[in-house]
Amino acid sequence: MRDAIRCARSSKRFFAKRGALRVLSQGFKPCRPNLAETGSNGWQHLRQLRFLAWALVLMPCLVRSRPLANESAAVSDLRSITGWENDFAEAHATRGYTCELAELSPKQSERTTGGYDPSDLFGTGMKSGYKFAVFNCRTDVKTVVTHYEATAVPTEQGKTGLRAFCADQSGVIWYDPQGSAPGCLASRRQLLE
Repeated sequence: MRDAIRCARSSKRFFAKRGALRVLSQGFKPCRPNLAETGSNGWQHLRQLRFLAWALVLMPCLVRSRPLANESAAVSDLRSITGWENDFAEAHATRGYTCELAELSPKQSERTTGGYDPSDLFGTGMKSGYKFAVFNCRTDVKTVVTHYEATAVPTEQGKTGLRAFCADQSGVIWYDPQGSAPGCLASRRQLLE
Protein backbone atom coordinates (compact mmCIF):
# COMPACT_ATOMS: atom_id res chain seq x y z
CA MET A 1 0.00 0.00 0.00
CA ARG A 2 2.89 2.35 0.80
CA ASP A 3 4.26 1.73 -2.69
CA ALA A 4 0.91 2.67 -4.21
CA ILE A 5 0.80 5.92 -2.24
CA ARG A 6 4.42 6.70 -3.14
CA CYS A 7 3.59 5.97 -6.79
CA ALA A 8 0.56 8.29 -6.70
CA ARG A 9 2.61 11.09 -5.17
CA SER A 10 5.41 10.76 -7.71
CA SER A 11 2.87 10.67 -10.56
CA LYS A 12 1.27 13.84 -9.22
CA ARG A 13 4.65 15.59 -9.12
CA PHE A 14 5.43 14.28 -12.61
CA PHE A 15 2.20 15.74 -14.05
CA ALA A 16 2.58 19.02 -12.17
CA LYS A 17 6.07 19.62 -13.59
CA ARG A 18 5.37 18.71 -17.20
CA GLY A 19 1.72 19.58 -17.82
CA ALA A 20 -0.95 16.91 -18.21
CA LEU A 21 -1.63 17.28 -21.95
CA ARG A 22 2.00 17.11 -22.99
CA VAL A 23 2.63 14.06 -20.79
CA LEU A 24 -0.37 12.21 -22.16
CA SER A 25 0.64 12.94 -25.74
CA GLN A 26 4.15 11.53 -25.04
CA GLY A 27 2.72 8.33 -23.56
CA PHE A 28 2.98 8.42 -19.76
CA LYS A 29 3.90 5.09 -18.15
CA PRO A 30 2.80 4.93 -14.49
CA CYS A 31 5.18 3.48 -11.94
CA ARG A 32 4.55 0.01 -10.57
CA PRO A 33 4.94 -1.10 -6.98
CA ASN A 34 8.00 -3.19 -6.21
CA LEU A 35 6.46 -6.67 -6.02
CA ALA A 36 9.57 -8.20 -4.51
CA GLU A 37 9.18 -5.95 -1.45
CA THR A 38 5.45 -6.45 -1.02
CA GLY A 39 5.43 -10.23 -1.36
CA SER A 40 2.18 -10.27 -3.40
CA ASN A 41 1.32 -10.78 -7.01
CA GLY A 42 0.22 -7.21 -7.73
CA TRP A 43 -3.47 -7.94 -8.23
CA GLN A 44 -4.16 -7.08 -4.64
CA HIS A 45 -2.68 -3.62 -5.17
CA LEU A 46 -4.70 -3.15 -8.32
CA ARG A 47 -7.91 -4.04 -6.47
CA GLN A 48 -7.04 -1.67 -3.64
CA LEU A 49 -6.34 1.19 -6.02
CA ARG A 50 -9.55 0.53 -7.93
CA PHE A 51 -11.52 0.51 -4.67
CA LEU A 52 -9.90 3.78 -3.56
CA ALA A 53 -10.67 5.39 -6.92
CA TRP A 54 -14.35 4.40 -6.69
CA ALA A 55 -14.52 5.55 -3.08
CA LEU A 56 -13.11 8.95 -4.02
CA VAL A 57 -15.59 9.29 -6.87
CA LEU A 58 -18.66 8.16 -4.92
CA MET A 59 -17.95 9.76 -1.55
CA PRO A 60 -19.29 13.23 -2.46
CA CYS A 61 -22.49 11.63 -3.76
CA LEU A 62 -22.97 9.69 -0.55
CA VAL A 63 -22.29 12.74 1.61
CA ARG A 64 -24.92 14.76 -0.28
CA SER A 65 -27.50 11.96 -0.25
CA ARG A 66 -28.07 12.01 3.54
CA PRO A 67 -29.34 15.63 3.71
CA LEU A 68 -31.57 14.98 0.68
CA ALA A 69 -33.01 11.84 2.27
CA ASN A 70 -33.63 13.79 5.49
CA GLU A 71 -35.40 16.52 3.50
CA SER A 72 -37.67 13.95 1.90
CA ALA A 73 -38.50 12.45 5.29
CA ALA A 74 -39.16 15.92 6.74
CA VAL A 75 -41.61 16.78 3.95
CA SER A 76 -43.39 13.47 4.48
CA ASP A 77 -43.61 14.05 8.24
CA LEU A 78 -44.86 17.60 7.69
CA ARG A 79 -47.61 16.23 5.44
CA SER A 80 -48.46 13.75 8.19
CA ILE A 81 -48.65 16.55 10.76
CA THR A 82 -51.11 18.51 8.60
CA GLY A 83 -53.20 15.35 8.20
CA TRP A 84 -53.13 14.68 11.95
CA GLU A 85 -54.07 18.30 12.62
CA ASN A 86 -57.13 17.91 10.37
CA ASP A 87 -58.08 14.66 12.14
CA PHE A 88 -57.64 16.35 15.53
CA ALA A 89 -59.81 19.32 14.50
CA GLU A 90 -62.57 16.97 13.28
CA ALA A 91 -62.46 14.96 16.52
CA HIS A 92 -62.44 18.12 18.67
CA ALA A 93 -64.89 20.41 16.87
CA THR A 94 -65.26 22.78 19.83
CA ARG A 95 -61.50 23.12 20.22
CA GLY A 96 -60.15 23.06 16.64
CA TYR A 97 -56.47 22.56 15.83
CA THR A 98 -53.75 22.09 18.45
CA CYS A 99 -50.35 23.70 18.94
CA GLU A 100 -48.92 20.70 20.82
CA LEU A 101 -47.23 17.90 18.87
CA ALA A 102 -47.81 15.52 21.78
CA GLU A 103 -51.60 15.91 21.39
CA LEU A 104 -51.35 14.73 17.79
CA SER A 105 -49.81 11.41 18.84
CA PRO A 106 -51.89 8.49 17.63
CA LYS A 107 -53.11 5.87 20.09
CA GLN A 108 -50.72 3.02 20.89
CA SER A 109 -52.81 0.53 18.87
CA GLU A 110 -52.67 2.76 15.79
CA ARG A 111 -48.88 3.10 16.02
CA THR A 112 -48.08 -0.59 15.93
CA THR A 113 -50.59 -1.58 13.24
CA GLY A 114 -49.63 1.19 10.83
CA GLY A 115 -45.99 0.14 10.57
CA TYR A 116 -44.97 3.70 11.42
CA ASP A 117 -43.86 4.71 14.88
CA PRO A 118 -43.71 8.50 15.07
CA SER A 119 -43.18 8.49 18.84
CA ASP A 120 -39.78 10.19 18.55
CA LEU A 121 -41.42 13.01 16.59
CA PHE A 122 -44.02 13.57 19.32
CA GLY A 123 -41.66 13.11 22.26
CA THR A 124 -38.73 15.29 21.22
CA GLY A 125 -40.03 17.16 18.20
CA MET A 126 -37.01 15.85 16.27
CA LYS A 127 -36.82 13.23 13.57
CA SER A 128 -34.45 12.47 10.67
CA GLY A 129 -32.21 15.45 11.41
CA TYR A 130 -35.09 17.96 11.53
CA LYS A 131 -36.74 19.83 14.39
CA PHE A 132 -40.53 20.08 14.08
CA ALA A 133 -42.75 22.67 15.73
CA VAL A 134 -46.41 23.69 15.64
CA PHE A 135 -47.12 27.25 16.74
CA ASN A 136 -48.93 30.53 16.00
CA CYS A 137 -52.36 29.11 16.73
CA ARG A 138 -55.13 31.66 16.31
CA THR A 139 -58.73 31.38 17.42
CA ASP A 140 -61.98 32.69 16.07
CA VAL A 141 -64.63 34.52 18.13
CA LYS A 142 -65.84 31.20 19.59
CA THR A 143 -62.27 30.40 20.79
CA VAL A 144 -61.92 27.55 18.30
CA VAL A 145 -58.40 27.33 16.89
CA THR A 146 -58.74 27.93 13.15
CA HIS A 147 -55.12 28.60 12.21
CA TYR A 148 -51.75 27.01 12.94
CA GLU A 149 -48.28 26.94 11.38
CA ALA A 150 -45.97 23.92 11.35
CA THR A 151 -42.25 24.03 10.56
CA ALA A 152 -39.44 21.56 9.97
CA VAL A 153 -35.94 23.04 10.33
CA PRO A 154 -32.63 21.14 9.94
CA THR A 155 -30.90 20.59 13.28
CA GLU A 156 -27.51 21.24 11.63
CA GLN A 157 -27.81 23.43 8.56
CA GLY A 158 -25.95 21.85 5.63
CA LYS A 159 -25.33 18.52 7.41
CA THR A 160 -28.72 17.10 8.33
CA GLY A 161 -30.65 19.13 5.77
CA LEU A 162 -30.40 22.11 3.48
CA ARG A 163 -33.86 23.66 3.38
CA ALA A 164 -36.53 24.48 5.95
CA PHE A 165 -40.13 23.47 5.29
CA CYS A 166 -43.38 24.89 6.62
CA ALA A 167 -47.14 24.52 6.23
CA ASP A 168 -50.37 25.80 7.70
CA GLN A 169 -53.96 24.57 7.90
CA SER A 170 -54.29 24.80 4.09
CA GLY A 171 -51.94 21.79 3.73
CA VAL A 172 -49.66 23.55 1.23
CA ILE A 173 -45.97 22.98 1.93
CA TRP A 174 -43.46 25.78 1.41
CA TYR A 175 -39.67 25.85 1.70
CA ASP A 176 -36.81 28.22 2.40
CA PRO A 177 -33.44 27.48 0.72
CA GLN A 178 -31.52 29.09 3.63
CA GLY A 179 -33.06 26.73 6.20
CA SER A 180 -34.90 29.41 8.18
CA ALA A 181 -38.39 28.87 9.60
CA PRO A 182 -39.29 32.60 9.63
CA GLY A 183 -37.93 32.88 6.08
CA CYS A 184 -40.07 29.94 5.01
CA LEU A 185 -43.24 31.40 6.50
CA ALA A 186 -42.49 34.86 5.05
CA SER A 187 -41.49 33.86 1.51
CA ARG A 188 -44.00 31.01 1.02
CA ARG A 189 -42.12 29.39 -1.86
CA GLN A 190 -44.34 26.46 -2.71
CA LEU A 191 -42.69 23.05 -2.84
CA LEU A 192 -43.36 21.50 -6.24
CA GLU A 193 -43.13 17.74 -6.51
